[in-house]
Formats: sequence, structure tokens, C-alpha cells
Amino acid sequence: MPTSLTVPVANSHYIRFPMEDGTKYVTVHIATYWVKKRAERDGRNNADQRLLYNFYRDEIEAAASAKYDQAYCEGADVVLVANDLG
Repeated sequence: MPTSLTVPVANSHYIRFPMEDGTKYVTVHIATYWVKKRAERDGRNNADQRLLYNFYRDEIEAAASAKYDQAYCEGADVVLVANDLG
């Protein structure tokens, strides 16, 4: 389920981006807190969540796709948490 857009919506609380499932769009949310914590663990600068999203994009999208496939609900958003990231 690849993302349909390359630039997510980001603010100080979350990063949100759409993913496609055939003709349906699914919104994925991940708290910036978890992405920043991951960056800290990896020794990366965590000041810009858009850059962090791009750096961890493949992992975030893979986790979102796996979570969506595991617990599909019509019209539901996917919310990623720390345990969803490696």
C-alpha cells in the first residue's frame, strides 16, 4: 500500500499521511514523539520532523501497511506507536 503523496502533514504533535488501498485512502498518524525518540536512539538530530519522516519513511510506511493489513477496518485510520517501529 504505497503512499499517494510524498509530503505528509506535520505539526508538533503528529505526522499524518495518506496511503492507498486500491481506490480507498487510509490516513496514517504517528506521534512526532515516537519518531523523535527513534532519532535520539539512532543519534540523529530530531529537530525537523519532516526530515525525520523522510529518513524513516520506508520503515514507517512498512509498519503502517502491516498494521493496516493485520487489523483492517472500513474507514479506520492507522495509528502507529513505538512498538510498531523497529
